[in-house]
Amino acid sequence: MDLQKISDRLDIERLINDYLRSLDEKSYDGDDRWAHAYFTEDAYSRTPIGEYRGVGAQLTSTRQGMAPFERTVHFGSNVIVELDGDRAEVRWNQLSTHKLREGEGDRLFFSGGYVEGEMVRTGEGWRLRRMVLEIGWTQGTPPLPVPLS
Repeated sequence: MDLQKISDRLDIERLINDYLRSLDEKSYDGDDRWAHAYFTEDAYSRTPIGEYRGVGAQLTSTRQGMAPFERTVHFGSNVIVELDGDRAEVRWNQLSTHKLREGEGDRLFFSGGYVEGEMVRTGEGWRLRRMVLEIGWTQGTPPLPVPLS
């Protein structure tokens, strides 16, 4: 394996880790450019709350999906990267712990599954072009969506 491939794999794994950490730090809340750090302009995602196209939709869907939670911990592991030049197929396992907002009691909601996606090299580095979150199991009652103002 050459140094470029090693470097690409490390950059991709770092992007995944930074993305998951940004969810827990709520970086998307105060930064309208948040999604540009992780997604391409034409990004597609599918999560339990819907399908979204475009970088702006990634920000909106993340804000909507995370709104019911006071705190979260997202853990990604077993990252697989299949490089093909300036694109890569990726897969990682994901465990997510969610503490619901005040008024919902001291409830926790857990989910486990995996993410499959495609990343591409851009002028700003690697970015997600496609991301599909497949939930394999949950524990607890999922919250109702919180409408965004």
